[in-house]
Amino acid sequence: MSGKRGNGEGSIYPHKNGYAAYVWITKPDGKRARKYAYGKTREEVHDKWLKLHADAKKGPVATRHRTLSAFLAYWLDSIVKPNLAPLSYVSYEGYVRLYIAPHLGTKRLDKLTVRDVREWLTELATICQCCAQGKDAKREPGRRKCCAVGECCEAFPSRRVVQGARDALRAALTHAVTEEEIGKNVASLVKVPKPRRRRIKPWSVTARPRPRSLTTSFPSPPSASRRSGCGVVSRPGIGRLSASCGRTAAGSSSPRSTARPSSRGT
Repeated sequence: MSGKRGNGEGSIYPHKNGYAAYVWITKPDGKRARKYAYGKTREEVHDKWLKLHADAKKGPVATRHRTLSAFLAYWLDSIVKPNLAPLSYVSYEGYVRLYIAPHLGTKRLDKLTVRDVREWLTELATICQCCAQGKDAKREPGRRKCCAVGECCEAFPSRRVVQGARDALRAALTHAVTEEEIGKNVASLVKVPKPRRRRIKPWSVTARPRPRSLTTSFPSPPSASRRSGCGVVSRPGIGRLSASCGRTAAGSSSPRSTARPSSRGT
């Protein structure tokens, strides 16, 4: 059996201070092209060469990859905005602009790893967003009170914000897998870290609030009736009645005390 490689199997050769290799692949547009790999040692290049062969057997392979920031911009404008609700676009755009692009935007889309996403989520939970976004610095000089004057307010993002940023990245990478730009969604393999519970600081003897006394007098609730004079009560639907004798203030007898003549004797 000859040790010579067949047509299309690629080649490994010395290149500058190391080695290089290439494999014939099929691009997403259907055209054939060479994809190169570089390394300092032959063993390193050989491993990359084997990986390129495995990727070429799975399907089309992109020869040029965008950065994550460029792909997220394309995803927002071409996928999210035309197909989802306006509020969904606003939410995704905010997560990308404030939390994803400043930390992972410069990485190549095909080079993003599970470790990169995990370290990003861990670091994101410890970054003061007032400092990162310059919220206090945007205020007028006389109204600056925390991060712009050297006193960090520690406005860390909540777990819900970190979860939303991870979900936005996962949704974008899912579309990248659908378009065959990457092989797997690394964001779906990472869980959001749980926040640490804050230690409860107990009250001291001098700082705890004093309990309210049981003999404290409370204001009595307003009465349903309203007194409009001495011994006279005004009630809706009945008229003004005297509280002492049950007669109206005009001197006429109450409707209940009026006797009706009997018709039995006639």
